[in-house]
Amino acid sequence: MLKAAFIIANAPCPSNSLLPVCLEKILGDAILLWQICALPAETEHICVITGNKHEEIVELIASWKSRGDVKNNIECYQSSNIVHTILDLSATIGIGPNTLVLLLPQTQPLINPDAMKELASAASVLVPDAQPGNLTTSPVSMHFAELQVTINQLVQQVTEPSWDILFDHIVKKIQLKHIKCDPKDLLHVQTRRELHEIQSVARSRIVNHWLSTGVAFIEPNSAFIGPRVELAECGVFIEPQVRLEGKIIVGEGTTIGQGSIIKNSSIGANIEIRPYCVIDTSVVGDRAKIGPFAHLRDGTQLETNVHLGNFVETKKALLHSGTKANHLSYLGDCEIGERTNIGAGCITCNYDGFNKHQTTIGKDAFIGSDCQLIAPVSVGDGAILGAGTTLTSDTPKDALVVRRAETKILERGAERLRAKLKRAMLESQ
Repeated sequence: MLKAAFIIANAPCPSNSLLPVCLEKILGDAILLWQICALPAETEHICVITGNKHEEIVELIASWKSRGDVKNNIECYQSSNIVHTILDLSATIGIGPNTLVLLLPQTQPLINPDAMKELASAASVLVPDAQPGNLTTSPVSMHFAELQVTINQLVQQVTEPSWDILFDHIVKKIQLKHIKCDPKDLLHVQTRRELHEIQSVARSRIVNHWLSTGVAFIEPNSAFIGPRVELAECGVFIEPQVRLEGKIIVGEGTTIGQGSIIKNSSIGANIEIRPYCVIDTSVVGDRAKIGPFAHLRDGTQLETNVHLGNFVETKKALLHSGTKANHLSYLGDCEIGERTNIGAGCITCNYDGFNKHQTTIGKDAFIGSDCQLIAPVSVGDGAILGAGTTLTSDTPKDALVVRRAETKILERGAERLRAKLKRAMLESQ
């Protein structure tokens, strides 16, 4: 087991960026997350050594932990002196002299996890296949006793050595095993152009991987698939300009329509996601039909055979099996029972200006077009709300609710109104 990995994340922000390099994103994931995910799963301690953007990095790592994106063995340490911090942390963690530790710069997101695993098993350094003699800054593993001696020698020469200086000193002083890798694995992010180049390499690698498993793409060069996306190998069909970011699972037989964006969601089997949908932090059950132009926001959960159509928006909504809302509706902070139909233009009015409130609709209910449900409110099983109803109180099971203004028909009223408006216009000229 690798005792500790030290990620050196204290480099200044690149030109024209407000973010440190480790927080710049490749296919939707921060570079730091790419590196953490590439480390062997059994790594006991992951120590992220930060600089002047410490708070932002701490906040991001905390959010990853809360979502389960990373394990809880990651800690962040602010430092103005890398080498002293490494020695201090090593003592705190309790690293023995013969224990291997891994040093990893923050600027290389593309290192293959297999190469990282081999690197963590012996005192070694990654070198590019094509140019083994041209050793650039890269991850290096070594026994702690050798690292300690090397650092002590170095600080006698340089008061506050950078990572580059420390790396050069290590490879010159210590006999390391060379592990060859794809030269692109060692590409550095230091400029916007390099960030673009690395993103292009990462995108191509991921899309080619899914093509090799049998995933179908209409236009592979336009797809944007993140590193933590899992696609079923049977029947997944991806249309042009699709973007999948974060932790995503997509089941077999599912089609994702053109221009759709999905983040941190679970998408079931045999689902049709029509063009230009946005799905974020949601769960979509098997055989659902979504969109076009639907928006599933945080906390949406759809069971099987749910239909959400044109310009329907959901948020913290639980829609049970067979529910349909096919047109122009907002369903927020609600639970809707099985086989209920939501008409066009319906809104759950969940916000009173201070707090959010819950709407509950039973199974087999029918909510007519242009209804407003003023939460907190509930609708019983089998109830019917007539079109245009504004509901402010609970509705019992199988009730019929109709609330609308009386209709008045004024004979020749339109003719009289036009004449009045015409006279007013002439008088104003």
